[in-house]
Amino acid sequence: MELTAFLERRGQTFDRIIYVGDGSNDFCPSVRLSEKDVVLCRRARALERRIKAAPEGQVKATVKYWEGAWEVEEYYMSLIE
Repeated sequence: MELTAFLERRGQTFDRIIYVGDGSNDFCPSVRLSEKDVVLCRRARALERRIKAAPEGQVKATVKYWEGAWEVEEYYMSLIE
């Protein structure tokens, strides 16, 4: 709900949202994202377990897993190169 409220307050649309999370509370925002969005999910944490346990298709965004912060940085750098 917080993600939805934030986007509504901005009154703006985005081509793609990249959401970084690791905790169980990051699952709801991950479910609200669309097919064009990306969830950067930290391995071996609650969010990974919830995503893997979710029914197929519940998380529509592309999910990319990471362990160290440098992997998140590498992903962002690949977008701007």
